Amino acid sequence: KGMMADIEPLIRRDRATAHQRLRTALHNFQGELEATFARLARVDQLAAGKEVAADLHPYVMRSHLGEIANDRVEGWVGDSWTIAHIAAHRPVGDGPLGEMIDEWFLDLPTSRALRERRALAAQLVAESLPLHPPTRVLCIGANSGSVLASELDAIGRQGAEIVCVESSREALTVVDSDLHNRPRTVKVRLVQDDVAALCSGRGRLQYPPQSVVVVDGLVEYLPERVVVSLVRDLVGRLAPGGRLVITAMAYAPDELIFHHLLKWPMTRRSLTTFRGLLEAGGLGEVRVYEAGSAGLAAVGVRPLV
Repeated sequence: KGMMADIEPLIRRDRATAHQRLRTALHNFQGELEATFARLARVDQLAAGKEVAADLHPYVMRSHLGEIANDRVEGWVGDSWTIAHIAAHRPVGDGPLGEMIDEWFLDLPTSRALRERRALAAQLVAESLPLHPPTRVLCIGANSGSVLASELDAIGRQGAEIVCVESSREALTVVDSDLHNRPRTVKVRLVQDDVAALCSGRGRLQYPPQSVVVVDGLVEYLPERVVVSLVRDLVGRLAPGGRLVITAMAYAPDELIFHHLLKWPMTRRSLTTFRGLLEAGGLGEVRVYEAGSAGLAAVGVRPLV
């Protein structure tokens, strides 16, 4: 806190030096936080995390990512608006100090991985499209629908129907914006439905067999048994030979920053564990790729028999 107070007047005199000092101090803080928490019991970690977060809250809130992450009234932090800010990678904040803090948040390994795994997932979707129509793509959650924005030309070459299922009507407007410049051969249907019910195998709506199902930004909030249940349900929605593209988060040194300062806890898994959950859900020919240092993206096939 003392360093933050000292940095702000320095910004007006020498922004480059202030920027360098701030980045160094925040990097050192991250390392000290990790080393300190490693020595604490779980219950003490939670108490210490609350204290650190309270102390730094005024500065975290000067960053745009910190503001939108801490101002969530309902739902998880990783919603469409948060992910859109991370994907844009344009620092915004309250004054130059807020902008610099936002830049640091956006450059953390987890933020980079969120961008890189989205790009990788989009590439896997393009590679998974069938050679012959009809092409049907089902997106679970608004973030999954936005993944397709960079591949609309590829999806539209033979025509396709994209259905995006999301619990929040407001989040569906983000998808509609992201997919606005789609070819005429691509039909998009936005459906408001309970994604939580879908995860537990209780989804109400029925869809024809799908060519590709996309899940981005969901697995890191689910326990293992629910991940397996979700995968099993989605494999059943694929046509034989259809593909599921799905992402997860791996371990990263900035986990404590996201958990305590941004109020953004995630369940992070190893590549091997993630693959095992997908296979347990009935997905075949599973391939899992690393996206940056903290992201995972996988593709697998519904078996023909």
